[in-house]
Amino acid sequence: MIYAFWKTSWINSQDEGSDRMKQIGASIADGAMAFLKAEYRILAIFVVIVACLLAYAASSQG
Repeated sequence: MIYAFWKTSWINSQDEGSDRMKQIGASIADGAMAFLKAEYRILAIFVVIVACLLAYAASSQG
């Protein structure tokens, strides 16, 4: 944990680079967040369906 904290601090203290590099980094971050939102939406639907199936299975058994 100490190493991870140290490494994170070191990475965050590094220069972000030129304006072009900052723009590329922002585009990558935006794309990553869009991907995560889509994944979470799919995961939420899956969790609701599985929860309904488990509730139905539990109620039919007894």
